[in-house]
Amino acid sequence: MATLLSNSDLKLTWAWKDPLDLSEIVDRGEIRQTAIIDDISTANMVWQDSRTLAASTIETIDLSALPLKALAIEGVVQLTKVHRVYIANTTTDAALTAAGATVAELRVGLPDNGLATSYALSVFQQSHNYLFSRQGWTPTDLLRIGNVSTLPITYDIVLVGKGSVVSA
Repeated sequence: MATLLSNSDLKLTWAWKDPLDLSEIVDRGEIRQTAIIDDISTANMVWQDSRTLAASTIETIDLSALPLKALAIEGVVQLTKVHRVYIANTTTDAALTAAGATVAELRVGLPDNGLATSYALSVFQQSHNYLFSRQGWTPTDLLRIGNVSTLPITYDIVLVGKGSVVSA
């Protein structure tokens, strides 16, 4: 029987110091979020891809027909629940300089009317965003990602959820 273990560990720590004449004020803190999905009835699919999106364009990723690139299996992954979404904009500062650009911005969750001001989140160069839901989101079938920059953007995407593989 197939199994899937998905472990996320997010930790943010800080130390703020204010040196005074006779003492020092120090504020330290930590926030940690660990989430493990180890129940095959909760999540049984992982889909990953590295993609390049041309300047000023939008692509639509169909969550009910994600191309499968594993082993010799031909087919698509159909997600019925999405528990994790990870998107990393891998565009480098060198690529920005070479293109004469100052920013490489992906917009995720665009409405049907294009590269509008209404979107769910931005992912800038050499940055990433991670969304997690233990209950999972029921996909609306389409994930729209737009490049509002003047250069092509390369990005990595990983989706973890519940679904099935359908043969081609």
